Amino acid sequence: MDQSPSRLLGRAVELFEKALASHPEARSRLRSWGIEHPERHRIGVVDDVLLKLAPSRGPVIEQLTALRLLDAAGRQRFVGCITIPCIDERGDVANVAFYHAEGGERLAMSEGRAAPRVEWLLPETPTWWNSAIFKHARAVTIAADPLAAMAIENGIAPAGPATPISPAAKELLKIHAPRVTFAPGAEKLAAQLGLGPRSRILRQDRDGFGMEGPRGLEFHVQGLVQDSPRHLRASLKALRPGGPIHLDTFDLYVAKSRAAFAKNAACLLAEDPILMETLLAELVTLAEDWLKEQSKPAPSVVVTSTERAEAMEFLRDPKLLDRLLGDLAALGHVGEETNKLIAYVSSVSRKLDEPLSVLVVSRSGAGKSMLAESAALLAPPEEVLRFTRLTAQTLYYQKPDALAHKLLVIEEEKGVADAAYALRALQSARRLSLSSAAGQGGSQKREVAGPVSLFVTTTSTDVDEETASRFLVLSTDESAEQTERILAAQRAAESRIVERERILRVHHNAQRLLRPLQISNPWAPQLSFPHHRLSARRDQKKYLALIRAAAFLRQYQRKVENDTLAVEHDDIAVANRLANEALGQSLYDLSPSSRRLLVEIREWLLKRKALEEPFRQRDLREHTGWRRTQLQEHMRE
Repeated sequence: MDQSPSRLLGRAVELFEKALASHPEARSRLRSWGIEHPERHRIGVVDDVLLKLAPSRGPVIEQLTALRLLDAAGRQRFVGCITIPCIDERGDVANVAFYHAEGGERLAMSEGRAAPRVEWLLPETPTWWNSAIFKHARAVTIAADPLAAMAIENGIAPAGPATPISPAAKELLKIHAPRVTFAPGAEKLAAQLGLGPRSRILRQDRDGFGMEGPRGLEFHVQGLVQDSPRHLRASLKALRPGGPIHLDTFDLYVAKSRAAFAKNAACLLAEDPILMETLLAELVTLAEDWLKEQSKPAPSVVVTSTERAEAMEFLRDPKLLDRLLGDLAALGHVGEETNKLIAYVSSVSRKLDEPLSVLVVSRSGAGKSMLAESAALLAPPEEVLRFTRLTAQTLYYQKPDALAHKLLVIEEEKGVADAAYALRALQSARRLSLSSAAGQGGSQKREVAGPVSLFVTTTSTDVDEETASRFLVLSTDESAEQTERILAAQRAAESRIVERERILRVHHNAQRLLRPLQISNPWAPQLSFPHHRLSARRDQKKYLALIRAAAFLRQYQRKVENDTLAVEHDDIAVANRLANEALGQSLYDLSPSSRRLLVEIREWLLKRKALEEPFRQRDLREHTGWRRTQLQEHMRE
């Protein structure tokens, strides 16, 4: 646009501004749109002032017609419209938006307001409405038009129709490079600008999160720890899929550390260090948001009246334990009734102050994981934590209440060898405490509350005695008869539909409805326990805990006074039924599988005609059906 039309357009905008003072209905319309100070944006209203001041013919009329302020017949256009001018970086009027009083397309604005149809004077301009904000704002929000942008902090809008945005306007945005977001209704502009959100979340779980940046960059964050408001440590990977990876662990709150990471990552990935630092700053905000999200308590599960009724019907059933065994059989876990009851009662004991823990020792493929999984399957998902491996420090850096009264299922004992001390401390002290240096001669203390119920499985015959003494040690049934039952159950499952969801729903809600109570055992002084072994000091505590857990499970069949439940004879009978299997393992020096092998070898030797005749391992493998490595391990024991 040459200088003369530019000045003429500026003069027209001044006249529209002045006209607003004499149009109360236009000012009222602006207030309804939430605009209290129109002078800040040089807002005006169109009346017939141009025709009154302009000569009837000549170059001025021609220029006004060329600017589309007059139509071909010389009549003034946009009469009654609200005007919002767009000022370029030189201070000149680059375009004008005209908002009709009524009719036309309606565009949503914030807070439920609506803006009328907008019509632009010129089809394309090289700037943005409110472009002056680029000088001080590092982040802007692009709206569909100026009126919508006024309702947004740091809002800008195309200084013309949304399609197309001029190359000059795109270049202006690229030069200032603010962080860009899009207001509702303006998302379609992202494709034109080649922008959109500068990054997005790839994944987010309790271990960390991933962020995708521009040009295929990815950042993966794990091990976030915030010991104080001044520190935020994390392990961070920067990469492009299929390319090199830069990995480091540092404090995200330390600018020097961020700059060093950005420089090294930019060098490795052939990127701009300034871009990398900008993305790291954004990642810090995402890390803070992730920590806030993780600190929120898990949403409580709402049990409906119908679900409560069916769960209470189960809890009040005098044959509760028989129904439990039936449900587990329906889910595919057949046989091993005593083991299943011990596992279930122990898992429920997690809600008590002194819960029970279970160690399942058996050969590979014998079903030890099935036993632990059955107990975990019937517990509410929000109360179960599963681990395949634990490092020495993992448990110490959990949230303070993340483990309290939870069921921890650990797939293989070897995977928690490094964390054995922490697990023993958690079982004995029912909490973990860690003190670490904090600089300036001070220290920081972390505490993680318990108690927990642990379920651990292992094939090892050499389990640490100090660890095993804190568990109820179980062994799966490895007999041919049990194998036959399992195979029959697998075949039967193919021919019927199991109400799996209903069974799980009943048990999950039943355990959610169990109230924390104090358990009193008035019969304890009359009980006896074998005392010839030192291990009895711990084993009797497990026996008494079995009694408490059995009573706790049937709390809705008993009278509760002052939040205290009294043990009855039936509870002791259940504990006695389970204790022989649960505590009998501690009476032997061999593991259950090794004892079975010893008995089988003795019976085999007695059947041999020549008892003095030597035999080889191959003979023994052929008789027992055990694999070579299994046989060697148990023979060594």
